[in-house]
Amino acid sequence: MTDEPLYRAPAARPPLVRAPWTDDQVASLVAFQRDARWHEFTCGRCGATLNPRSDGWHCWRDDYRQDWAHEFMTDWSWRGDK
Repeated sequence: MTDEPLYRAPAARPPLVRAPWTDDQVASLVAFQRDARWHEFTCGRCGATLNPRSDGWHCWRDDYRQDWAHEFMTDWSWRGDK
């Protein structure tokens, strides 16, 4: 076993993907949010974990919304097997 991460994010800011997202992109975002190796996206107001939907991120505690994610989060490449 190695201590190397499965995916090494690029040094430069990765490209953004704006909502609306496909079902597959939402599934990748849901899995990303649940993977303990990554810090989940959180609400800019209350700090709660955001929930991805096809129209963007939603906070379950308030009406905070976000319409973007990093591209690597939406295409499963964050898992390191692509």
